[in-house]
Amino acid sequence: MIRIKSHKRTSPTSNNVLGIGDHIVKIESVTPCFQTDNVDVPWTDRTPQIAIKYVLGGKSITQWVSLKGYVQLEDSSRDSDVFKSHPISGIKYMVIDGRRVEDTTKTKIGYLILANIAYCSGIENDAEIELSDLVGRELLIRVGMFEGQLKVIKTFKRK
Repeated sequence: MIRIKSHKRTSPTSNNVLGIGDHIVKIESVTPCFQTDNVDVPWTDRTPQIAIKYVLGGKSITQWVSLKGYVQLEDSSRDSDVFKSHPISGIKYMVIDGRRVEDTTKTKIGYLILANIAYCSGIENDAEIELSDLVGRELLIRVGMFEGQLKVIKTFKRK
């Protein structure tokens, strides 16, 4: 007899967090904030973000969209003293005068993610909106595991 084990992951959720899968949700809040770390990092700047809280019934999940990207070390053979490691992720960022160096391409990606969320919630492309205009809108989100945590990994227009 052959036994086959399922590799399907169970959703590691608590009773109030949306689990793995696709969900039609409502945007409950959209809040500007800064990424905070409870760890000592070798730079002084903080990443501006938008925290978007999605709700469905009594469950929710928050997506953080970073509005600034930074130059990372892509090739370890280029390693030098200007690259400093994040103590948890190990990602090496270029740090000059105590601040990370912005990567404008990565910064644009953050704004594109935010624009896609607006579009998926029914706002026309190229519309000028306030963040508060997103509150109460519905869209489809996909929740999955990323680096060991539940995350919103994709947004879609509601069908």
